[in-house]
Amino acid sequence: MGYAGAGTDVDYSVFNPFNSQDYFHTYCEITDYSNLTMVEECWEGDNIVSLPDLDTESTDVQNIWYSWIPELVSNYSIDGLRLDSALEVQQDFWPSWVNASGVYCVGEVDNGDTTIACPY
Repeated sequence: MGYAGAGTDVDYSVFNPFNSQDYFHTYCEITDYSNLTMVEECWEGDNIVSLPDLDTESTDVQNIWYSWIPELVSNYSIDGLRLDSALEVQQDFWPSWVNASGVYCVGEVDNGDTTIACPY
């Protein structure tokens, strides 16, 4: 989710259904892509366009995603999904999300370090 503004000035009310700061990690910029905790919990973007980072460790966030994806797949007869920025989401979030989707999924993990990329 992109926001036209600094990460410290986000109007979370515009993100439906994630319309509260409680659904997101606290703002911090990713400065070291070899630090997986930072990659998973900090934000991409910059102070011109920030990309608020959903807290996919939160049960509330998981429940919303896990109930939304099968509806999307069914409504649009989707037979496969490509996940952008899979590396920036907690790795253990994906198996349940893929299972809930019920379709083939492939994720983008843009990192040249095989010890980081291959587990995905």
